[in-house]
Amino acid sequence: MLKEERHQKIVDLLNIEQKVIASDLSHRFNVSEDTIRRDLKELDGQGLLKRVHSGALRVGPPITDFSYRENEHNERKKALARKALPFIKEDSVIIIDGSTTNLALVKEIPVDFRATIITNSPAISVELAQRANIEVINIGGIFYKQSMINLGVETYKSLQKVRADLYIMGIYNIDIEAARKHGTLVSIIPALVERDAVAENNITNLLALLRKTVEADLSVKNDSWEDRAKFVGRTLFNKTVGVIGVGNTGSCVVETLRNGFRCNVLAYDPYKSALHIESYGAKKVDLPHLLKESDIICLCASLNEENYHLISTAEIAQMKDNVYLSNSARGALLDEEAIVSALKSGKIAGLATDVLEEEPGRKDHPYLAFRNVVMTPHTSAYTMECLQEMGAKCLRDVEDVVAGKVPERSVQAQSNVLS
Repeated sequence: MLKEERHQKIVDLLNIEQKVIASDLSHRFNVSEDTIRRDLKELDGQGLLKRVHSGALRVGPPITDFSYRENEHNERKKALARKALPFIKEDSVIIIDGSTTNLALVKEIPVDFRATIITNSPAISVELAQRANIEVINIGGIFYKQSMINLGVETYKSLQKVRADLYIMGIYNIDIEAARKHGTLVSIIPALVERDAVAENNITNLLALLRKTVEADLSVKNDSWEDRAKFVGRTLFNKTVGVIGVGNTGSCVVETLRNGFRCNVLAYDPYKSALHIESYGAKKVDLPHLLKESDIICLCASLNEENYHLISTAEIAQMKDNVYLSNSARGALLDEEAIVSALKSGKIAGLATDVLEEEPGRKDHPYLAFRNVVMTPHTSAYTMECLQEMGAKCLRDVEDVVAGKVPERSVQAQSNVLS
């Protein structure tokens, strides 16, 4: 098998399975692990995956069906599209990738507009067929039906040959260092916009788990009010709670637990000082201490190479019996096989989670075999207040750029884009 073929198959596997293990790939492709590690390093350098200790993770968040995304937030997409139109100049070469927001933008392009547009989106190509003066170039690759775009090594190589005047992209994440290097203007939504909403959902799901709220609600709806004795729960007040990650969201979780529920809060965060952690009402401890002493553990950490599967079999063994877990951070902080095993044995009394390692989750997910699991579909930031402020910030940023100003919370203090 040629190296290029192997690279394409690795990327294909990641898009299906979300993660790959180097030893598994070695057996699958009948090559050495050293060869696989070189492959992963090269693909990581191209931005096609993220290397971790034992293998690699898919770049970007899980893919949501195009048909679902196409019908979400349409008015906001139209507003963003109208703000973006002034950047599109006639007789230019433009790359447009396959997001649903970009499809909304394409629909706003005047019928008599002249340009060459390069895209990896069949849906955008079809829409542009209505514009007689636009030359459309489709980029090849493997067609992914769920996201309705072409992806893969062939796509990457095709883009290397392109010299465009403008690139319009739908964004899941951005390589900040590459953006700085190429003078690309990047602005971010302030973390405080979603801080309260995500922290609130971590504790909301935890309370639903402790008090058996979902089961009790279902019982009443099934006309079984008299079964209420089955739903004797546990209180959150005065418990010892361990919080892993005391950044933006975790600090709010600590404050809520300490001030709202009089909890004794222990916190593990290798990147935060004891003074920082104490200022929110928690005591800084190492991970083994937190695991040993906590009645409840709340996960609020961002995911990186060092903490992938931070909670696995060895860590669970250090926990108290009948411990409760609540995760509103990243699904891959938990080794799902180890969590399932601990739920079966009763070591873990209950799990509340808003995230999975591979999303979207389906009804056959192993977690859902347990009555003592509360799962929500990655909706911690889904409050009207939070989403409205996110959308408003995006619109303000576009208006600033149109006016020749660097947006608030821009990664760069200045940009040649505005000169």
